[in-house]
Amino acid sequence: MAFSIYIYEKNKTIFDSLKMRLSHYFPEAYIVNPFDKSNNHKEISEFIIVLYDGFQYTEPVSKGKIACEYINLFQADEFGNKIIDCSRLSLLIKNTVSNIKPAASSISGKTDLLISFSYIDERENFINQYFLNHASSELILRLDLMSGIRMPSIFKTGMSSGSLTELLELAKSDSFTPETILDFLNPDSQGFLTPGKPNKPDDVFDVDIYCIINLLKNFHNLTHQTDVQHDGLVVCEGWKMQDLINFSNYSDAVHILLPSRMCDEAKGSIDFINNLKRHIDSNKNLTLHYCEDYRNEAINEKSRV
Repeated sequence: MAFSIYIYEKNKTIFDSLKMRLSHYFPEAYIVNPFDKSNNHKEISEFIIVLYDGFQYTEPVSKGKIACEYINLFQADEFGNKIIDCSRLSLLIKNTVSNIKPAASSISGKTDLLISFSYIDERENFINQYFLNHASSELILRLDLMSGIRMPSIFKTGMSSGSLTELLELAKSDSFTPETILDFLNPDSQGFLTPGKPNKPDDVFDVDIYCIINLLKNFHNLTHQTDVQHDGLVVCEGWKMQDLINFSNYSDAVHILLPSRMCDEAKGSIDFINNLKRHIDSNKNLTLHYCEDYRNEAINEKSRV
């Protein structure tokens, strides 16, 4: 965050000395002589700290649109003499900056869980329109938990093996970490970062369910790290209800993609949706989507559970 320190002191020797001392404490700040009309740091500063002679001035800069904080440059010693204590000034400036400056690592990503019952091309069209084209993060991590035959990725990161299979093997260990996942991600043709296909089509179903849970837990933690903001998308097909309920614990929102609104009339679909609503966290959003809506990019309905 760029900010400026305005020093209201006409004595050039005092100003230069203060600028040199304060620049060591605050290398990111623009230290400005406000009497120099040529400076334009106000245009690129998010806030201004004004050091002024409180014995002569009273808040000499108008606050305007940019936040200004005022600190008395001088203080009186025991004999009534005006002195400048740089240690005092630096402490006051640090406290001011910490109160104004937002935490640099306050923004994290999110993980969406998509449960799909559509054709591959309809599913990918929906994902492109809903998740990829309207993403709030520049980086979207994608994890496909389905048969390898149903996956859109056509590559395997290794020469003869798939990254997803290797990730599943590593996820069997309690020492598995979110950072491990990053080592196995590569960009696909759609713009996602993904592990790619498994070695064999059914590898995701052949491992123990707790291995999948461990992978999802770390994937969710990865998207919630705040050093770099990235969102996550987990796409599931072919899982039992209880498995999907467990998966939802490691997501921030749940989405169901159905082929058409006619599915609402099918008892099996109604039972599935109602059962999922009853068991997932009540604070999560459950959104129903229909492939037919996304042929015309229509707005879909949302249900709060």
